[in-house]
Amino acid sequence: MARRALPLTVVTNSLEIALESAAVPDWRVIVPGGTVRTGSTMLAGSGGEAFFADVHADVFLVGALAVTGTLLTDATIEVAALKRAMMRSAQRRILLVDSSKFRPPCFSGFGDLSEIDEVITDAGIAPEHLDALQAAGVTVTLAQTDMADGGTD
Repeated sequence: MARRALPLTVVTNSLEIALESAAVPDWRVIVPGGTVRTGSTMLAGSGGEAFFADVHADVFLVGALAVTGTLLTDATIEVAALKRAMMRSAQRRILLVDSSKFRPPCFSGFGDLSEIDEVITDAGIAPEHLDALQAAGVTVTLAQTDMADGGTD
């Protein structure tokens, strides 16, 4: 839940995040079109991609199923395509990944670390992965709590 009153517009393809955000009085919540992925609460598909062509967001928070070198990947072509559209719509891009996400690539690429302004991860990140992020010129923030318990996608 939000810790302070802050007028905010939340645009998300996650029905779960939309429901949580809708409970915050000062937040406006927008859910783009798309198809609900089987077995999840995520929307993906061309409806959402078209929506983001006209959106100009200040900040985009994104997860990845895998970070391999500088490559960001996800499990499906549809989700990767939507993440690419969302990344193009934002001025600032923040990657939220726990240390377990630094691994071999998943099925579909959606971006490169050169497109990311900041990576937020947990203190369990291997030194070689941290060095690679810093060598890529990305700002790295280590979370105060262990993200590995909840993870991100």
